[in-house]
Amino acid sequence: MVRFDCSVSHRDGVTLVAAYVRELDAPTRVDVRNRLDGPVWPPRSEGVPEAGWTDAGFAGVLAPGSHALGYATPASPAAPAAELVDAVPMPDADPVGELTDRPADVLRELGDPSPPADVVPVGPPSGDDASGPATSHSTASSTEPESPMPDRERAPRLSASDSAGATQSPVSDTAGSRVQQPGARADDEHARLPPALGPWMAAMERRTDTAESLAAAETVPDARLLQGDMTALPVADDSVDGITAYHAVFHVPRERHPEVYREFARVLQPGGVVLMTLPSGTFETVRRGWMGGSMFFSAPGRQATLDQLAEAGFGEVWTETADDPLGTSTEFAFARLG
Repeated sequence: MVRFDCSVSHRDGVTLVAAYVRELDAPTRVDVRNRLDGPVWPPRSEGVPEAGWTDAGFAGVLAPGSHALGYATPASPAAPAAELVDAVPMPDADPVGELTDRPADVLRELGDPSPPADVVPVGPPSGDDASGPATSHSTASSTEPESPMPDRERAPRLSASDSAGATQSPVSDTAGSRVQQPGARADDEHARLPPALGPWMAAMERRTDTAESLAAAETVPDARLLQGDMTALPVADDSVDGITAYHAVFHVPRERHPEVYREFARVLQPGGVVLMTLPSGTFETVRRGWMGGSMFFSAPGRQATLDQLAEAGFGEVWTETADDPLGTSTEFAFARLG
């Protein structure tokens, strides 16, 4: 029997929620929804939301045992802060967190791109008197932002004085490998890559290949870009076959959402389809510090959205929950006009 409970606290204007799913006997798909009046700020890895999280909660397969799901929200605290909507055993499913080739999972696994500290050489102090005053790397690094990966030693930055004082031949590192100094010939038969550099170069190559493949998949060179208000699209009546609204409509005040859906219906040809993310909660808030500024969020709830689509003339509406490129599980609505 699956057990669920949650706790809530409030610090510095942010509400912290901890939801506990206990005693899972098998891999189980759980749906935990936020009940507070505001979006979910999910946990992140390498800047990407952890798998399973959306702005409404968590939906994903958990391994057998007990789990704690924690998130933050700008909403005021209340009880209960979250609820377990569904828990369905899925013995053959892969639990959240298992490695996949999805873009968001790849980004989480790539990690910090900084080269290992032991593969970047540092030359002797510059100047005629090597024993005289010199700027140390520890002093210089104190003026830079703290590394987002505190458990990893970052490579020192080479200054102009480092480069000027570098020798023209490779020097041995502590492991006995030889490191190419700035100014050394690239074809020096004695210059060899240190062991730590090999895995880093392989990881960087994988990052490059991934970025290139994603860019190629998402580029549409012949597309025409138009900018406009969703309540007044700069498009002629009955002129498009389909519309996608990906995490978009909830940035419009919720009292104007019916206008948006009527506008979608106006520009679509008969039988045209809208594909859009479906909000599962009711909220209206401003998220500060989002992408360097403030972002407005507003939604009337899942059922109200489905009703508004029907009222706008979308006679056939169906939904599906799927993983999206942000690394979360999101419910999508397909609505066909007519």
